[in-house]
Amino acid sequence: MDCINKAEKNGQKLTVVYGDCTLGVHGSTGGKPFHYIFSYQTGGPESINIDGREWLYRTPKPTFWRALTDNDRGSGFHLKSGVWMSADLFMGCVGIEVFADGKRMSPPIAPENNKFGSEVDADDISIAFTYETITSPQTNAVVVYKVDSCGKIHVTATYKGKEGLPELPVFGMRFIMPTKAAGFRYEGLSGGNLSRQKGRRTEGDLRGGRAPCHSLSGAPGLWDAYGYKMGGNLP
Repeated sequence: MDCINKAEKNGQKLTVVYGDCTLGVHGSTGGKPFHYIFSYQTGGPESINIDGREWLYRTPKPTFWRALTDNDRGSGFHLKSGVWMSADLFMGCVGIEVFADGKRMSPPIAPENNKFGSEVDADDISIAFTYETITSPQTNAVVVYKVDSCGKIHVTATYKGKEGLPELPVFGMRFIMPTKAAGFRYEGLSGGNLSRQKGRRTEGDLRGGRAPCHSLSGAPGLWDAYGYKMGGNLP
């Protein structure tokens, strides 16, 4: 919020470029330029560049599979829910929506993007990608990236479940970076034993409606927040 108030005071805005196959978002914060490229072809961000440093190696995608445990093998969980491994590996992007300052834009691809000119200003820009799984029956997951005028990216991943599918091993996002990260920070619920884990908030915080904050020191604050929603098909 402080960043947004400062940006409004200084008249800071994003520069948006509506390309034929990509959406470019550019700006500067704290004297550091940032350049983000969202690809319509790969279905997500393909470049996150801050102050000359690239943070992405592959386009982030939803993930539905995790490493198996001994209990999984013993119960045959991998045989009953193995379809989610295929869904994790192969998925298609079937829908894209773009919102500038909360207003839905017409599909900003050629030739529609020609009406925008070379550059357009905005206070914030959101782009939503809808993915379809190869499960039977098929189901969808939606990932929304919202960029504010300070360059912070808020990511919301949503999966609502589908009747007729086996138990879901996990739901989240996979970010593959060019180099190892020194740490990370995320916000969200992660079980009822938080009060026994060092550096995490207590169960009382959960009852008060506040999500705990987890972090490892040293990671730059690239992903400011991670909105997480899911439901259905969970063990």
